[in-house]
Amino acid sequence: MNSLATFVQSIHLFRIKTSKRYKNQNSPFDIPQRLAQVSKIAICPPDDPSEVETAYKIVPKLQSCFNNCQVTIIIDESCALPHIDLSGIKVLTFSAEDLSRYKMPKKQFQQKLSIISCDMVIDLSLPYNFTNAVIAWTVGAQMRVGFYHPNREDMYNFLLRHKAGRAPEEAYQSLINYLVSDPEDNAPH
Repeated sequence: MNSLATFVQSIHLFRIKTSKRYKNQNSPFDIPQRLAQVSKIAICPPDDPSEVETAYKIVPKLQSCFNNCQVTIIIDESCALPHIDLSGIKVLTFSAEDLSRYKMPKKQFQQKLSIISCDMVIDLSLPYNFTNAVIAWTVGAQMRVGFYHPNREDMYNFLLRHKAGRAPEEAYQSLINYLVSDPEDNAPH
């Protein structure tokens, strides 16, 4: 990505971080309590073709872990959906025309995203993906989950570290384990 695009994206992120909504949505909350209340999840899949099929395999697992909650996948229409049973899962596609030249959602797409109304959004991209970060913010979920990257620190409130070079399957399984673990199981005995 060229330096102009990076600069414009950083300005956009700065505008988000200085907004009133940012201050309101980043107040502390009880994570286990919030996870127990999840009934709608939005998922931003990775754009790396080598990770897509692996990422989609955990979607039904997430749905069943959260009592068959409603799941919406937000995906670029240029990415093919893998041959995995995603019955009962909504798909919202977007195209290059829905994004500005700096990969920011245009107003009409932002309006579609704000209608999703979910409790939690999960960004399954392992490397930082600016578009997924902005989408995760725009859907308005109180819980924004993703994998650690310095650029995600201010935008997400549940970040999981993963070791570079490890298989995506391990990262996704760790994510499920952390999201559905009983906090009492992690308490010292």
